[in-house]
Amino acid sequence: MDPYELGESPLALDFSCLPLLQMLDGGNDLQDIRIELMKRSGGRLVFLSDVEKVIEYLDRAVLLDNENFRRRMDAARNEYESEKERKPAHAGNAYPENPSELTRFIEEAQRELDPAPSRSVSGMIAPHIDIRVARKAYVNLYRRLAGESFDRAVVFGINHKHQDALFGISEKDYLTPCGPLRTDLPFIYELKRRLPDGVLIRDDFAHKGEHSIEFQTLFLRHYLGGSLKLVPVLCGGLHEFILGGKDPLSDGGFIALIDAIHAAAEICGGRTLFVAGADFSHVGRKFGDPCPADDITPRASAYDRSLLACITSGDPEGISRMTLESRNGFNVCGFPAILVISTLLRDRSSEVLSYDVYNEPATESAVSYASVIFYN
Repeated sequence: MDPYELGESPLALDFSCLPLLQMLDGGNDLQDIRIELMKRSGGRLVFLSDVEKVIEYLDRAVLLDNENFRRRMDAARNEYESEKERKPAHAGNAYPENPSELTRFIEEAQRELDPAPSRSVSGMIAPHIDIRVARKAYVNLYRRLAGESFDRAVVFGINHKHQDALFGISEKDYLTPCGPLRTDLPFIYELKRRLPDGVLIRDDFAHKGEHSIEFQTLFLRHYLGGSLKLVPVLCGGLHEFILGGKDPLSDGGFIALIDAIHAAAEICGGRTLFVAGADFSHVGRKFGDPCPADDITPRASAYDRSLLACITSGDPEGISRMTLESRNGFNVCGFPAILVISTLLRDRSSEVLSYDVYNEPATESAVSYASVIFYN
């Protein structure tokens, strides 16, 4: 897997290469690998040139932790840092790249829905699963912003790659096929000024290919227009809290972010919309479970609905407690963003608009997603 697209072309490996990959840990030379492969194959001759060839392929695909990888990564970081705008990474794949086609893609789904009641909105939890999978869930949620007016949207996404701090904020404008969403720099500067060292990652490179915020910008731009300002915040994984049994709600960095957002919203004035791009359970063989998703989905869905009950009752402590007690056993990847927005909007009334499960039979896996709306 090449998450940063550093290689020139994708590389597919046969399952028989797994023993070789397991030995690429920096502690074995080519001869060690060759001898071990022969032992595992019952004495079948393995040529050193074949081992070299596989490693050469991996290096060419920039999948080895070596000087080539570091050079490519540094170049990619420098290129992204020099850009003032964050370009769409998934246009033409997860959603139409053509502006008129994207508009039609959204409006066609809206025409299939019954009229929605009009209520003043303060926030929402949206899916970040592929839009083609959950188009109606996205549209049914975001259409409720039509006619509303906000000065900014603070969008909490999930960094699906490693992140060495709790949060990552970008100052880059997010481009969409229908036009840009400019970042709210005064809000972002105020936010950064109030956060202690170590809470934010050192740069915004993680935003480059991440879809969890990008997908939200499409609908924000469509329903609220180009005058809306954006505050994009990527949440890192909370694995160290989960594994250590420590409540994130008591962490100084987490508390600092919540306090800083409230303070920045008050100082900058205007009206702020809060959005979390978050999916729920990920189960089945694709996600490391020893059995197919069909065997786990009923329990995972029951767990999800308990989480949703905590959200709608304004109980972030319950969300944290459930996650720690289960050690996030159903792989709720949206947990950090869900916890943040549930803490920010704990005093607002809310309701679950939809809940669904996407099944992927080919991998015997499943992903659940929901949409939640918070009212003023």
